[in-house]
Amino acid sequence: MSASPSSVVFGNSPNTRQDDHHRPTAWTVIWIDEVAFKSDAKAKKDGLSERFKVRVKAYKSSEKCIRAFDKRYKERPPSYGHVQKQIIVVSEGNAEELLDYLHRGKEWLAPKLIILGPTSGQLRRRSKLVSATARNWDQLMGVVGRTLREAS
Repeated sequence: MSASPSSVVFGNSPNTRQDDHHRPTAWTVIWIDEVAFKSDAKAKKDGLSERFKVRVKAYKSSEKCIRAFDKRYKERPPSYGHVQKQIIVVSEGNAEELLDYLHRGKEWLAPKLIILGPTSGQLRRRSKLVSATARNWDQLMGVVGRTLREAS
């Protein structure tokens, strides 16, 4: 059995460092959840991408996302506009590790942080970084839409 990828990009073309300098910054939704790699996940990612015209980047775990953040921003910090147009959606099971990382001076990576899961409200009370919570995918779609409208 082959190993599945640790991250996948859905939407237009994959964003490279060179692309960051030459095109207007589009919104990116970073989805951190093992479920993002299950059989029905492609329909969810495509739904987000098509409905809101965003790129969707998926990671299986906070650990893999943190590794990508460290690698990407090691040499140079992101432009202000790039990070401000980033929504992180993290499952309850991955939230603690990500929040610990963000609270170590990386708060700027998560201007919009949404926790997805049935008891996500408990985590919201523990960190001011959490913008919103969603109990299920349908509720998440509404929260993402509202977040994008408020940011316009």
